[in-house]
Amino acid sequence: MHSSKVSAQIIIETLLNFGVDNIVISPGSRNSPLIIESVESNRFKLHSIIDERSAGFVALGLAQQTKKPVALFCTSGSAVLNYAPAFAEAYYMKIPLIAISADRPKELINMADGQTINQNGALQNVVKTSVNLNEIKSEDPLNIRFFYRELVNGLSTLLEEPIGPIHINIPFSEPLYDMVSKPLKFPFPQFNFCFSPSNQLFDEPFIKKIFSVSPKVIFLIGQRSPEKIENEQIIEFCSRNNIPILCETNSNLLDKNFAISIDAFLESLNQEENLAFQPEVLITYKTNIVSKKIKVWLKSNLSKHHIHIGKEHQNLDTYNSLSLQINAPLEKLFNSKIKPANKLYFEKINGKLNWVKKQAKTFKADYSDFKVFEIISKAIPADTCVIFGNSASIRYAQLFEDFYNFESYCNRGTSGIEGSLSTAIGAAYTNPKKEFICILGDTSFFYDSNALLNPRLPQNLKVIVLNNNGGGIFRIIEGPARVNSFEKYIETEHGFNAEHLAKNFNVTYFKASNTENLQISISNLISEKSISILEIFTPKKTNDLTLKSFFKTLRHKD
Repeated sequence: MHSSKVSAQIIIETLLNFGVDNIVISPGSRNSPLIIESVESNRFKLHSIIDERSAGFVALGLAQQTKKPVALFCTSGSAVLNYAPAFAEAYYMKIPLIAISADRPKELINMADGQTINQNGALQNVVKTSVNLNEIKSEDPLNIRFFYRELVNGLSTLLEEPIGPIHINIPFSEPLYDMVSKPLKFPFPQFNFCFSPSNQLFDEPFIKKIFSVSPKVIFLIGQRSPEKIENEQIIEFCSRNNIPILCETNSNLLDKNFAISIDAFLESLNQEENLAFQPEVLITYKTNIVSKKIKVWLKSNLSKHHIHIGKEHQNLDTYNSLSLQINAPLEKLFNSKIKPANKLYFEKINGKLNWVKKQAKTFKADYSDFKVFEIISKAIPADTCVIFGNSASIRYAQLFEDFYNFESYCNRGTSGIEGSLSTAIGAAYTNPKKEFICILGDTSFFYDSNALLNPRLPQNLKVIVLNNNGGGIFRIIEGPARVNSFEKYIETEHGFNAEHLAKNFNVTYFKASNTENLQISISNLISEKSISILEIFTPKKTNDLTLKSFFKTLRHKD
């Protein structure tokens, strides 16, 4: 059987032709034609998520792992507005999501009809394009062709560089649940989706010119998915041309030679090194750098050349010195015949990085957030995929060598605390045979606890919650602690724990509050065969002191 709504038939068939495998559905009546048609087609992996805000991040995790577009269906009214946080993240991380919101007929809008708002352009600030379709109420071939053309024009922007999410709004009139035995035979050819790269730009003479004087060069890598061959090419190119690499855990270079925190490196520099180590040429690939310190450091040097590679962002002048945007694959740079960069600079930077790595290992921490991350980093099994929460979690992860061994992700497009757990759930759906771990703070966890409101939680996901009773990040950064009522309104003390939530959602629960029982609890968590939560309680009033003591250690060279 099929929905009697020709609009729904065309949308579902087009999504199939477009290569969509996963659809995230939130309940409702107005979107029932889409639900009926997607269920009856029996050709999608369907995920039912009640909370649209959580659904958006589940879709984000699915798309991030599969590298394919993921569609979402929601009902009319305020439902579509709840997609905004996840779509903002997808927009800035260049992830292809398709929001398809069911709407009321236009004659009911602004007429005090239930679940009715003006949905046209509801997500316009966080999507590449918004398409407002008209419902097909007759089988007139011209109406159908126009509907299809509008739909395809919207979808065709999804994977054009720069990649990003789109919003399609479609009204459905009642009756909504009628079905027919045979779908309409579409009187038009299927659209051929083709997204070959265009407008490539690679200025090799300019590259050769700035490298002709053997400059001091740094290669800075932002957040990206792991690509074995590309990783090897980056390392070979930089090694051959005397270019030190700075990266982060979620750069997914997956090489211990580069397992050093950018913040730790910068904190270790004395005044003379701070100036001497400034690059003359900065090469960046991908974006979404966690370290604020590197941005401040590089912005202070306006005399450098900055070369950015990739079409995902245009004219992205993060470091106030963009000289060249290369709209071409990395291979273009790798294959260019340039003069090697300054070898002495290369050796000094790498020497300092290696010293910092060794010095960091000498630091002995008492029980704290720092100590917890050290223990976790050594306990996680190989081949685990780690999804980090924002704020303190992703920053602590940068400090420990072992985290650089794991495939790592974090929602760094907008860097908000919401949606990390939902993203991890979506990621875990993509490969039931692979282990996923989500590491996040208490505020982020409780904020996204509706992610557990799901009868089909992935059993291959483990969740680690660091509970320091509020936003611990605000004790690390300068300034907030001086504000009156800091603990109540900025840090936001709450006094909650996750035990009852876990029980309510039938999730196995472990807890730890010191080094000894943490070792036992994390072992139990890893060996558990179902979705489970480990909540770790840490001393919030000393966590920041331990971290500051660690950085202080790096400033005293033997």
